[in-house]
Amino acid sequence: MLKPTLAVALIVPAAAYSLIPHAPPTPTTSMPHAADDAVEPEAAPRRAPQAADYDEVEIAGFAVLVERAFLRDDPTHARRTLAALTFDLELCVERLPGDAVNGLREWSKVWVTRALPGRAGFTAAALCYHESEAWVTTHGYGKERARAVEVCNAANYLAWRAEQPMSILHEMAHAWHARLGHPAYIDEAFERAKASGVYDRVGHALGGDTRRAYAMNNSREFFAELSEAYFGRNDFEPFTRPALEAHDSPGAAMVRRAWGIGEGPGR
Repeated sequence: MLKPTLAVALIVPAAAYSLIPHAPPTPTTSMPHAADDAVEPEAAPRRAPQAADYDEVEIAGFAVLVERAFLRDDPTHARRTLAALTFDLELCVERLPGDAVNGLREWSKVWVTRALPGRAGFTAAALCYHESEAWVTTHGYGKERARAVEVCNAANYLAWRAEQPMSILHEMAHAWHARLGHPAYIDEAFERAKASGVYDRVGHALGGDTRRAYAMNNSREFFAELSEAYFGRNDFEPFTRPALEAHDSPGAAMVRRAWGIGEGPGR
């Protein structure tokens, strides 16, 4: 069983590696190019790279679009990002039901961008799922991004994997939620959990005081966060599947239904 805590000795797929100009070996010492946690939207937003600015490769059966300028200007960092993404996509393939994996491959492409410019109301902090074609088009990101999972800040993606090892699966859960058509039973499970208060004060992977779980933001985050715990490890309690079953058994049942565990994908 894969352990999503360290991406050690990963091999970038040949198709992706061939895009990287003269990439040196990944250094054994840590590199100081992880961005600060805070990423603010730009006052005068830069042009967002468009589909024509990317090269497409296949990783773990997913179509992956990699920003060409990232590969050219920072090949070592690009190689490290692709290695991490390879691990995370392979983990999704291993952990998620096969029908869901096939559905996700059809539904979403994965984009890799060194640092996507933000917009008013949207901070490209690390990863995102672009659900609305109208929104990405009107905000200058291009309609091709619709339904995509995107690494929108590569440095933060790499840094935050320490406490959020299932972050790619989290975004895939958003994509799957959309593909299912946002079924009412997920909203109902969220409202029940919210009313119960069981997520009001929980622990976090980085320690410190207990806090309100990120899952309580809305039903989309509820489904994605519980999927992290069910299939791997979340950064908020409950951290793992056994803990989720004990903490919120109706929530665990909702995850099984949505991902089609024991039956076809639930609508």
